[in-house]
Formats: sequence, C-alpha cells, structure tokens
Amino acid sequence: MKNVLKSVLVLASIALLAMTSCQTEENQTTTDDGVNLKKTSVLTGLLSRVAQDSTSKDNVIDSTSCFSVNLPVTVIVNNQQVTISDATGYAVVQNILNEFSDDDDDVSFIFPISITFANYTTTVVSSNDQLDDIIDDCGEDNDHDEIECLNINYPITISYYNAGNQTPSIITINSDAALYNFFENFDDDDYATINYPISVTDGGGSQIVINNNSDLEAAIENADANCDGDDDDDIDDDDDDDDDNSPIEAIFLTNLQSGTWKVSYFFDTINKTANYVGYNFTFSPNGTIAVVSGNATFSGQWSAYVDDNEDTLEIEFSAAQLGNLSDDWEIIEYSETQIRLKDVSGGNGETDYLTFTKN
Repeated sequence: MKNVLKSVLVLASIALLAMTSCQTEENQTTTDDGVNLKKTSVLTGLLSRVAQDSTSKDNVIDSTSCFSVNLPVTVIVNNQQVTISDATGYAVVQNILNEFSDDDDDVSFIFPISITFANYTTTVVSSNDQLDDIIDDCGEDNDHDEIECLNINYPITISYYNAGNQTPSIITINSDAALYNFFENFDDDDYATINYPISVTDGGGSQIVINNNSDLEAAIENADANCDGDDDDDIDDDDDDDDDNSPIEAIFLTNLQSGTWKVSYFFDTINKTANYVGYNFTFSPNGTIAVVSGNATFSGQWSAYVDDNEDTLEIEFSAAQLGNLSDDWEIIEYSETQIRLKDVSGGNGETDYLTFTKN
C-alpha cells in the first residue's frame, strides 16, 4: 500500500512539474521584451511622448508646457488686444513682445478659456487664480517631454494581452490620442505587440518603413535628438556636439530655398519694418540672394551653419537699402512659412530682430 501511495505521489509531482514548466514557457513567450511592450519598456515611454498632445507650441502665450490653450483665444499683449485663431497668431504675439528690448512684457487672457493637457483631456478655466492653481498642480515644467519631429502614420494594429485574465485581442489605433491613452491605461499585467510593418514621417517629411521595435525606438530617439523645436532650449549646450560652422538642419535649408520671402518684422532700436515693404527675397542653393522691389533688383549672399551651438543665418548685401539686414543672425525658430532671427550687438548689447515670412 505504501508503494502504491508513493507511486501516486511521484506521478502527481511529475504532472505538477510539467504544468509549471508549460506555464513558465507560456509566460516567457508572452513577456519577451524583444517583441512585446510592457508598462516599463523604454519604447512604451517613447511612443507616449510621440503621441501626447503638443503642449509647448503656445508657450509664448501661456509660458508652460503643462497644457495648451485651445483656439480661438483673445489675449492682451503689452496692452494690445490680439485674437489668435490659428498658429500664425503666436508669431504676432512674439513680434509684439520683441518690439522693445527694455520693457516688462506681459500676456494675459480674456476669460473664460479652454485648455488641453498632454493626455487630451480638456477643462474650462474662468480666472487667473484658477489658471495659477492648475500651473502649480502641474509641478516642474519640462517642454522636452513631447517629441514633435516624428509622426506615426495611422492606422496601426496592436496585439494586446493581459496576463491576469489571459485575454488576447487585436486593437486598431487610428490617432495619437488613441495611442497615448492606450499606453496611459497600461497595467503591470498588460503586454502589447505592434504588428509591423508600420510607417512614420520624420521632421523632413520623409516616410520611413519600420519593421521592428529596435528600428522604431531608434527612429524616435533620432527624431528627439535632432528635432529643431520652437524653443531655444532644444539646442544642446555641449560644445563638443556642435562645432563652429558645422552643417545646419537640412529641413531649414529646404524651407529657406523654397519660394520667395518678405520682411514681416525688423526691429533695430525702433521698428523699421516699413523700410522693406515690397521687397521680395529669393534664397538660391548656390548661396546667392535675389531681391526684387518693383523694377529694382539687388543681390546678396547667404550661408547657414551652427556656430557656438547657435543655428545661424548669415546674410550680406552691398546695396545701401539693404545694408541694415547684413549680419550673422541667430535663428530663433523657423517653419515652412516663417523664419525668426535675432542678433545681439557686440558693442552696446542691444538686440535686433528680423522675421522673414513666405509670400
């Protein structure tokens, strides 16, 4: 009888061992970090930063990356009322702030306003006190959280598995908001597998086909490292990274050499924009500038490079009418339709501002 009981116990132990082995093997397959994403995976965090709502695009009016203010909105800028209906309105505000270098700048809102956070939730704000409380609750501001220079081309599909209830499913993601909130609601028992191939669009407008997690992670990190955002803080302060006269971002050159430009703002001690009304500038790939004003034509030279960690556009004209524009300008920000520049004088320390807007 003892022998029979002993045999039964041995067989039970073998069966339990086999079940444990199978379960362990299943779990290993489910949690393989080479394919599957967990809540703590590096790529999960990177994808959330790509997909989150852009909250730093309007920092010129709200001075925070905790949220963005929904448009249209009316603001008072240095006692001037401005209604912002689209992104071009931010440049109007910036130009007013830049008009004088020695004044106390102030931007205030006409309430109520509506704001949107990184997770795409919105709320209505009725007063300055309420807005200040929200900013205080946000904690430390970090406008580098979002990654703007890479876009995922939707739809994509994700295989999802929860180890707790062992429920697999396939989810179709159609937007940044859906992707952000998918990972925002991730639990420790959740696992996701992106179904490749997918495609992304980089800051230069090129589409890239991605075939695995490693390639996607590399593409996002490259976009984060090389993105020319709207903030001067995006420029790396490490002198070893940007040598004098090193090449500038290719997308800036593409924008500069496309179409014709006009001077929409020029400040040199006073606002001198009116001096350049009717002048159209064409920047050619060979480094020359063609300027047309009515029947008159002028020529100049340009070059763009990184100098002492500053993106720089150097322009030079021999014509007296354009001589005040000749300088090595620091590029504050740029887009397909606008290039904002500034120059701090080495003599008196005054700051000049120059803005080109595409015709």
